[in-house]
Amino acid sequence: MNHVSLPNKVEYHVFAVPVFVYLDNGAVEAASYPDDIKERYVVSSLIGRGAFGEVSLIFEKKSCRKYAMKKISKKSSFLKYTDLEVKILREVNHPLIIHMEYIRDTPETLYIVMDFIEGGDLNSRLQPVLTLTESRTKLIFYQLALAVQYLHDKRIAHRDLKPLNILLTSDRPECLIKVTDFGVSKIEANTWLRTQIGSRLYNAPEVLNAHNKPYTNKVDVWSMGVILFYWY
Repeated sequence: MNHVSLPNKVEYHVFAVPVFVYLDNGAVEAASYPDDIKERYVVSSLIGRGAFGEVSLIFEKKSCRKYAMKKISKKSSFLKYTDLEVKILREVNHPLIIHMEYIRDTPETLYIVMDFIEGGDLNSRLQPVLTLTESRTKLIFYQLALAVQYLHDKRIAHRDLKPLNILLTSDRPECLIKVTDFGVSKIEANTWLRTQIGSRLYNAPEVLNAHNKPYTNKVDVWSMGVILFYWY
């Protein structure tokens, strides 16, 4: 099998006969991207844009696999949270935690290539009505417990566990989850933590009272309990 890549076209040939062709007529203009990004990926449609920057759907030319690429300006006030997330994602490797595939740091912009998760987040699965049965709830919560146990074994406190930060790998009733968004997480979390941070609805009382008494990574367990109460 031979592989041919053009700026917005990927072809596979078997005995000189094309058996798969990907052509994105709506591809994002790639002229401004670093050469290594353009060599590895086809930049497709814009997924979203926010205060931190923008996220695009991209395809790896070698495999045609989908990824999501964050493009973050170095002038963004959210850069410090992104730097922390990158540091943590370099430390972790778990099937239930979002994976960082590639990173490119330029003087003006940070590019982060991550898993593209097609099933949306748990919050959207629960809206506008609860759609999780007891068996599905058990499956998701068990996966969440495994992911959090792994993080705590690595001395990482997530500190912002909530349905919005639990991604679903497909829209099927039974699927894997991916824990994401480590922008306010903390490494070396076996020590005392003192920052009031995260989403107040899911915060443990210790986080809300951090100015009086420090807390540990066990606050993630409280957040898990709130999530379980919320969806079931």
